[in-house]
Amino acid sequence: MNLEAHGLLRAAGAGVMLALILVQSAGAPHVHRGGSRFATAAVRPDDPYLSLENQLQRADPRIPFGSLRDPFSYVGTGAPRWHGTPVAETVPALSPRPVVTAIVWDADPRVMLRLDGHDYTVRTGSVFADYQVVSISQDQVSLAQGDVMFILTLPQKGR
Repeated sequence: MNLEAHGLLRAAGAGVMLALILVQSAGAPHVHRGGSRFATAAVRPDDPYLSLENQLQRADPRIPFGSLRDPFSYVGTGAPRWHGTPVAETVPALSPRPVVTAIVWDADPRVMLRLDGHDYTVRTGSVFADYQVVSISQDQVSLAQGDVMFILTLPQKGR
């Protein structure tokens, strides 16, 4: 292909693109001195929120506004009123205690405990679940749960 033909082809392509852009933009609304050049294209569709705005502006006569409280003011409400039957207070069930399954007694003693279906291997000072291991001896373990201290013993064979 000749170099001049190639340049002419490019110029023709650019001209077609320019014509396409002009045709597309001719149909678009243009603001001209406060009005529109094309009155049919400048018609604005209805506001989708107009009906909602109208409903919100109308007052509902069924709502007594004098009895409503101001949601932005802080006022104590007093004691809550209870109109139902009284319910007896329930004492929470005691949490299950861990069970000693084995004690490994060597230079660094460890104890194996079972609690709620989980097995724990812990050392002195370790914390597991809600318990802290205070001390470990050959046949017993001292645990603390908050301020409560208790001792668990290794069950003897056959028990």
